[in-house]
Amino acid sequence: MPVSPSVEDSPSTSGSSLFSSGSKLQFMRTLDTLKIGDSGTILSIRLPEQEAQRLTEMGLTVGASIKVQRLAPLGDPMEIIVRGYHLSLRKSEAAGIEIQ
Repeated sequence: MPVSPSVEDSPSTSGSSLFSSGSKLQFMRTLDTLKIGDSGTILSIRLPEQEAQRLTEMGLTVGASIKVQRLAPLGDPMEIIVRGYHLSLRKSEAAGIEIQ
């Protein structure tokens, strides 16, 4: 019998994921969806262990505030400010960082 994918299993094309909080549905934004000047706070890092460890060592930890400083002409990489310094991230890395 075929199984239909749930909302959480469906691929997200917008960089946001849908989750249920009690009876209310909320959208989670990821870092790659922010525009220049936007800011947020890191809620979680959902990347393979080695990538997550590398980003954590660079200061991207849960609760850290970030601000998008610049985007490359084609949008990849993006430059953010975290903990007072500038850091460039690939869009694929930024897509694994959920923000508030």
